[in-house]
Amino acid sequence: MAAAISVCVVTSFEFRVHPVGPEVFFLLTFYPASAAEDILKEFRSFMSSAPDELMAIAIYWNAPNGEPIPDKHRGAPVMVVVGCWCGPLDQGEEATQPLRRIATPIADLSGPMPYVEAQQLFDPDYPKGLRYYWKSLYLNELSDDVIRLACGAGADRPTPASTVEVWALGGAMGRVGPEATAFYHRDAPFLLTIEANAEDPETDEANIAWVRRWHQDATHFSRGGTYFNFGGFWEGGEEVLAQSFGANYPRLREVKIRYDPENVFHHSLKIPVDRTGTLP
Repeated sequence: MAAAISVCVVTSFEFRVHPVGPEVFFLLTFYPASAAEDILKEFRSFMSSAPDELMAIAIYWNAPNGEPIPDKHRGAPVMVVVGCWCGPLDQGEEATQPLRRIATPIADLSGPMPYVEAQQLFDPDYPKGLRYYWKSLYLNELSDDVIRLACGAGADRPTPASTVEVWALGGAMGRVGPEATAFYHRDAPFLLTIEANAEDPETDEANIAWVRRWHQDATHFSRGGTYFNFGGFWEGGEEVLAQSFGANYPRLREVKIRYDPENVFHHSLKIPVDRTGTLP
């Protein structure tokens, strides 16, 4: 007689929302790659004490091949400062100004935008079917050494679509206790991501090698931990899970064995459970 399997299915979910928009001030400023180090130093200085209403990312990338990018810069390496001001809309221009005048911009496309459009703005740059391999690590500080490494990795990118990104964290997120939710690394001020994006499968080996090489170099400056969505192929196995969830990982293991002993939710990297419903 087959053993009965009990499966818990979530049919409703309650959550608290916060009003945003409907319009926000979206920051999108393109700078020449030659100014990358200066951009990141000013980015570090300003975002370290930026108001909670502003989030921002600095991206070593390539400019789009069309309007409104000037002809001579189309397709060229650039440093892009991207962000979202979700405070009072009439304050967005002034609040983002320091990040839009670090150097002479190639193009500044900043301005009011519906929040739902801001959420989707970069979707066309990451279509289904491209080859993606991303790794990440948290930083206690965006030191000059890290900035030089990020710029070196950016200049060494194997494809124009690949990116090196510095994410400014902190703010309200950082004032929530690390054990209050599953997300543990709340107090890290910055996240560095190294992302290979390509169309040709024949470039996989070179692209993966590029990410791994620069990620390994960057670990010397890391506080430890990785952001789970940027985990490569999660080739580190359970160690990657432990790094992602920190001190919360044992508690998540207990939840797994209690609510999913049959390992129904087993896609991607998962907390391991053996066939007897016990944690290894």
